[in-house]
Amino acid sequence: MKKSPVALVLVLALVALAGGSAVWGQEETGPQPKTIKDPAEHNTYTDAISQQDPNARISSLEGFVIQYPNSVVKEDALLALMGAYFQVQNPAKAMDTAQRLLQVSPDSLRALLVLVSLKTAAAEANQNPRQNLAEAKQLADQGLDALKTASRREGESQQDFDTLKNQSEIIFHGTLGWAALGEKNYAEAQEHLHSSVSASPENLKDVYRLALAYLESNPVHPQGFWFIARAVNLSGNNKDIARYGRSKYVVYHGGEDGWADLLTKTKTTALPPAGFTVKPAPTPAEMAAQMVAAKKIREMNMAEIEFILGIGGESADKVWSEIRGVPLAFQGKIVAASRTTLQLAATVDAIEANVADVELTMAAPLPPRMVPAVGSSINVQGEPSEFQAKPFLMKMQNGMLVTTSAGPRRGGKR
Repeated sequence: MKKSPVALVLVLALVALAGGSAVWGQEETGPQPKTIKDPAEHNTYTDAISQQDPNARISSLEGFVIQYPNSVVKEDALLALMGAYFQVQNPAKAMDTAQRLLQVSPDSLRALLVLVSLKTAAAEANQNPRQNLAEAKQLADQGLDALKTASRREGESQQDFDTLKNQSEIIFHGTLGWAALGEKNYAEAQEHLHSSVSASPENLKDVYRLALAYLESNPVHPQGFWFIARAVNLSGNNKDIARYGRSKYVVYHGGEDGWADLLTKTKTTALPPAGFTVKPAPTPAEMAAQMVAAKKIREMNMAEIEFILGIGGESADKVWSEIRGVPLAFQGKIVAASRTTLQLAATVDAIEANVADVELTMAAPLPPRMVPAVGSSINVQGEPSEFQAKPFLMKMQNGMLVTTSAGPRRGGKR
């Protein structure tokens, strides 16, 4: 199992504070030391925690806990033992000791911190990830509760205790946020990860996970773009993170304008300023309204007309009321043809898919020699009579072939 660097540093920092009259004597204020009444027990404990060699300390502390299972300093002994196991780089035994410590003190902040950190590290290393993360989540919940009642230990300065609480809160919230993200509970993930990132803005893992919690939610939350840009910077412009962030931004915003500026801002600023947002791309209905406002309907091409009619709503009603029964000339690709009816692809998308989006009924049957070949591009004219939105198909009547020199040709018998 991989060690958690954060937990390791914290535990080693606390080893010296786990017990011993020398440490207690250095304390200026805080809890009073525990008193061991039995001289033999006191001597055994003092000898154990005084061992400088971590292996000797482990052996002595294990013996003490066995010999005095109900000692008033059992919690202190287990805490020192947990630290000693970290010193000899045996996190599995440190985890086992943390479990034993929880049996003595269910709200032990230090034991919960160690267990959450090591189980999270195991999940990140793909070691029984589902089980380890689920267990880490449960322990992190316990940890947040334990923080409410946690108090300083003998010999622990207020500064060290505040550091312990702050780091624990970051780790607990980060773990709960990651677990919620895996469950696609994006609201809960956002809440926990935002707490973690606010306290530790250089933490790439939680910054990236917070970005995911915002950007994978439905609807997308624009705060996520700040944090994904921040993650790009913290990761040294990791290609995968950068590609994901830019892609999400372009889809949401409708273009990459502003993305480079966001990357610049997040280099030096960890959290988004008040009111930060990213303007979303216009909805199809908004785009249709903009098109109607910007261009005369009679001057629109078939692609514009089909887009607006396919959206529906007020803009579609305006377009249809103006073009229905009015001759329209356009170019299309023949998908199928007979003397009386032409199936045409009139837009780029329809041409590429070789699907008819216009059905043109001729004003008069075409002479056989004038029936256009499938696949050819021709100019035609017709009067819109009806349409369906999905899949789009416009039906037109009074169709004619159009030539640039002689104008419309109605066909007919020759």
